[in-house]
Amino acid sequence: MFYQFKCKPIFVLAIAFFLFSCKDAKKAQEPECGAQSQSSVVQTGLVHEGIMSDELLLNGDICCDESHMVKIFPPVSGKITAVTHQVGDYVRRGEVLGIIHSEEAADYSKGIQEAEAEYNIARRDWRMKTDMLASGMASQKDVEEAHSRLMVAEAERQRLHQVAGISGFSRHADAVVRSPLSGYITAQSVYDQSYVDTGCDNPAYTIANLSQVWVLADVYENDISKVRMGQPVTVTVSAYPDQVFYGQINKIYSVLDPDAKTMKVRVTLNNAKGLLKPGMFATVHVALRRSGGSMLCVPSDAVVFENGHHYVVVVKGSKHYECREISVAHDDGKHAFLSGGVKEGERVVTANALLVFNALEDAQ
Repeated sequence: MFYQFKCKPIFVLAIAFFLFSCKDAKKAQEPECGAQSQSSVVQTGLVHEGIMSDELLLNGDICCDESHMVKIFPPVSGKITAVTHQVGDYVRRGEVLGIIHSEEAADYSKGIQEAEAEYNIARRDWRMKTDMLASGMASQKDVEEAHSRLMVAEAERQRLHQVAGISGFSRHADAVVRSPLSGYITAQSVYDQSYVDTGCDNPAYTIANLSQVWVLADVYENDISKVRMGQPVTVTVSAYPDQVFYGQINKIYSVLDPDAKTMKVRVTLNNAKGLLKPGMFATVHVALRRSGGSMLCVPSDAVVFENGHHYVVVVKGSKHYECREISVAHDDGKHAFLSGGVKEGERVVTANALLVFNALEDAQ
């Protein structure tokens, strides 16, 4: 099925150019607009043979790499102060996130002081018994007992110091919450002067290093056989339409969502520049092994979809244009591979094809 029109060389040009550039121009300017070269508005290309490569498009989201993320829970219950950071802030490793005033921290501080005192007493007693042994005023058994007491006191002293270090207890009977790594605060459930509880399931802070991120994408059930471990992919995001991020599938979650009937796959991306943010929508382009062989193809922009049919505008010499129906076998986003409707070597409109198509339809 095709529509054939014989027209002057500037017929399509005048319509296209007026719609883009001369909609509000005065009549005195119309000849100048019509004199523009046709190639400045309408571009053409040849129908040619191309290798049809298949590609699977998956929808996904940018997520934090869990191996570069930590969830910080309050070590003790109490009131938190000195909270100066919020979600989205960058913090360095060891930086203070907040201070918890806690009775438990005070008890540990007291316990450490008592353990230090017991250690000092045991050490003095052991030294004294050792000196007394040399003068015959104490027995070897007395020295050994004093030494055992010293070892127990030292062990308890070290244990309490280690617990204090893990929990962030300070000498001021407070628990200091510090960041264990450098990164961005992605979630927070505590605020200055708020009360925190060790029984809470929500972490006080979640911090992620975004130098490396994940893309979690959905694979529909009928496409599961097309994906495999190590498969190379490219990822695009709407925030940076001209940039392509390269990676590969490094995990396949072999469990389907019972409602959506989709399976998750994971792609790890280098994010040294910090362009990719958690929560961004991403499109994963999966290169498939199989190829459809050689077929006639045209640029995807040359194809016009109208009323459930595909068309191209074929250029016939310098004065003829045809709106010709075609059969599209596959479209990879760049090229449309055709199973009928055109012949190799024919010239079609590749830029502003829809504009020309509409102009020819209106001219019927």
